[in-house]
Amino acid sequence: MRPYGTNIFSGAAALLLILGCCAGTAQAQDTSGARVMLQKIYESYEGKSELPDTEGDAFFTDGLQDLMDRDGELAEKNDEVPYIDGDLFCDCQEENGVLVLKQIKLAPPANGHARADVFFALGAETRHVGFDMADVGGKWLIDDIYAHGTDSLRQGLQQDIESKSKDGKKSGKVSDK
Repeated sequence: MRPYGTNIFSGAAALLLILGCCAGTAQAQDTSGARVMLQKIYESYEGKSELPDTEGDAFFTDGLQDLMDRDGELAEKNDEVPYIDGDLFCDCQEENGVLVLKQIKLAPPANGHARADVFFALGAETRHVGFDMADVGGKWLIDDIYAHGTDSLRQGLQQDIESKSKDGKKSGKVSDK
C-alpha cells in the first residue's frame, strides 16, 4: 500500500507537465497573429512596383505611433525633414523593383514581446527588416523597427525629437497649438 498523498503528488506532477506542454504550445500560437499581420503587410507589396498605401492602418503600438506623430509635427513646425523619410516596411524611399517576401522568422514571445525578422527581395537586392512586436490586448502590434543601418526606430525618433525640440527653441519658432 502506498503512503497517503503519493497519488496526489504524482497527479500534481503530471498536471504540471501537461500544463507546461500546453503553455509552450500556447506561446507558439500567440505569435501567429504577429506573423499574419506581417504577412498581410508584405503580401500587399508583392508583385507591385509601387508602394501600397498603408496610411491609417493600425500597425504600431500607441507609444511608437506617438513618437512618429511628434517627430512629424516638430519637423513641420521647424520646416525640417522628419526622421522617417521613406517606407519603413521595405526600407526604401521609392519603388526599387518588385518586392518578393522570402521568409518571416518569429522568436518565442517573452514578457509580451516577440522579435520578428522579415526577409525579402526588392528587385535584385535581398533585404531584412526586424520588428519588436508587442502583444497589446491580444493583438500583435509593431513596437520598434530595426532596418538597414539603424539600431532602433524608436531610439532614432527619440533622438530626433530631442534635437528638433532644441532647434525649435533656438530658432524662436512658436507652435501653432
